[in-house]
Amino acid sequence: MPFKAPNVEHLVPVAPGAAAERWAADVLKAVGTRGTALFVITRAPVTVEELKTKSGFQGLVSIEQSERYEGALEARIEILDGTRRLATARAGTTRTQTAREDTTPNQRAKLWYTLVERLIIEFDREMRKQANNFLKDHQR
Repeated sequence: MPFKAPNVEHLVPVAPGAAAERWAADVLKAVGTRGTALFVITRAPVTVEELKTKSGFQGLVSIEQSERYEGALEARIEILDGTRRLATARAGTTRTQTAREDTTPNQRAKLWYTLVERLIIEFDREMRKQANNFLKDHQR
């Protein structure tokens, strides 16, 4: 985490990286007696983009979308035998959400939580599909 704009994942109640770690702990189970499986998070930011809003009188009497948040999550599972890679499954997803200029801190926290929740749901769907395709020889 860069801990500076435009990144805001350090402010989010559950950052995408932490959600992915939890997913791995809940879903991935070690089986067999040989080899190593690695879960590698390659990307997990949440960024903010300030949106243009109306100025002048029109800006005073209207409430507009003023921020666009984008969350991303990319990771891979590698099956290794020593230093030799036997198989890899990759998954990634991106989600966006806008916020109105009158969004309260509590509403923003809920927005962020929902954004990450949607990310992890889609990530789970895609990673399970990829694991079934590319890691089937290493599953039980």
